[in-house]
Amino acid sequence: MFAVSWWFISQECLPAVAYQGVAAVTPILIASLILRLVVLTRLLSEWHINLLGALSGAAVLVHYYEEDSIYFFVLCIICYFLLVVVEHKGITVAVLSIALIIYFEKFVVDPASWHKIRGSILLMIMKMISVGFDMEQAGTISPTFLQYCCYCIMPGTTIFGPFVSYQTHLGFLNPSPLTFPWLLKLVSSLIKAVIAVCISVCIATFMFPAPYWNKWMAAYSAALSFRTSHYFVCYLAEVSATAVGIGHKRREDGYYEWGSLSVCHPSEVEFPRSFSMIVTNWNLSMHLFLKNYVFRPARRIFGPFGAIFFTFMASSILHGLNFQLGAVLLSIGVYAYVENRLRTKLSRRLSACIMDRPCPPDCNHRYNNYNTWWVWLVNLMFTLLTMFHLAYLGLMFKSEPDMQEFDYQGFSMWHTLRKWAHLDFASHWVALATYLVSMML
Repeated sequence: MFAVSWWFISQECLPAVAYQGVAAVTPILIASLILRLVVLTRLLSEWHINLLGALSGAAVLVHYYEEDSIYFFVLCIICYFLLVVVEHKGITVAVLSIALIIYFEKFVVDPASWHKIRGSILLMIMKMISVGFDMEQAGTISPTFLQYCCYCIMPGTTIFGPFVSYQTHLGFLNPSPLTFPWLLKLVSSLIKAVIAVCISVCIATFMFPAPYWNKWMAAYSAALSFRTSHYFVCYLAEVSATAVGIGHKRREDGYYEWGSLSVCHPSEVEFPRSFSMIVTNWNLSMHLFLKNYVFRPARRIFGPFGAIFFTFMASSILHGLNFQLGAVLLSIGVYAYVENRLRTKLSRRLSACIMDRPCPPDCNHRYNNYNTWWVWLVNLMFTLLTMFHLAYLGLMFKSEPDMQEFDYQGFSMWHTLRKWAHLDFASHWVALATYLVSMML
């Protein structure tokens, strides 16, 4: 089954990858814990805490990105100037950010450096756009330059994320004590991160190697490796945010809960009910951003399908000018819309709980998982269909030893189409058939 021996996986691969995974977050963890301890002492004013947060975040950026960190500082200063002087802050910052992304990617930064920093650049842009739209709502927020800088480059949310709104970010100024639930959340997220990266590098990569396995099994293996690497980053985001004191809820009895911060739900992605559930649970923080600042405004202008297309187009542009990634994101958007259309019509005709999202307990459908076996079977069939689509789409992110330079800049349109042609464009044909069936209902 595996391309290498279990001895190599257990003795060579797993220990080295686990060590590297922990080392990746250690500088952020140290900076975040120091900042949190300083806040807990309550010896510094809010001004000094924001200054410390901005300076420690700048130090973390320089540590990870060295001279490329200058792009973060330039972007931060330019966008704050716009937030102060322009009237339509949100859309102005969004347009300028997209323009700067294109300019940096195509004319300034070399592909290898851009590939390294673009995730953190995306996080900063999301923060700045959210501040712009929130400032347009009278009386919502009005951060000073220092508060704004602390929000944009704070060590706990700058490198790996997660995206948090400005109001949520302010929670670090009123942190909970260093309790056992906080420590448990921190350690459990770190353990999950290590498990995810070990699966990605040491298990999924060698699980179904071509040409020894069917091309679809090899595609599933490549897609699984990509997904688990994403879970690794998401769990590191939980670790860094928890360390700095973001993500707690205080109950009426004064008890602090630390289970509210989740960046992804891998079980909902690996065994999905539908594409809509994948879109939501793939990255909860980015989903929140796109829902509040892109989809809802676009829906009022373009309608449901137009808003979905516009949202995935915006997400694709924010991720960079990459045909490979853009094709996957737009395919997911179309798939989610087509599946929603079909399952909504089927649910209405059959009076069954087979929509793309779980029905509430008090729904009016006649048939559900508890009283009819075929409802469970239909939902299972859609789950398997979605897993089939995921294997097809995830093949795009398989790294090839002889083409590693394309990992930095993405594959061309023709190379992307050739990789899908290797799988006979099966997923797109199935999606088209799904759409035609929905049209006939």
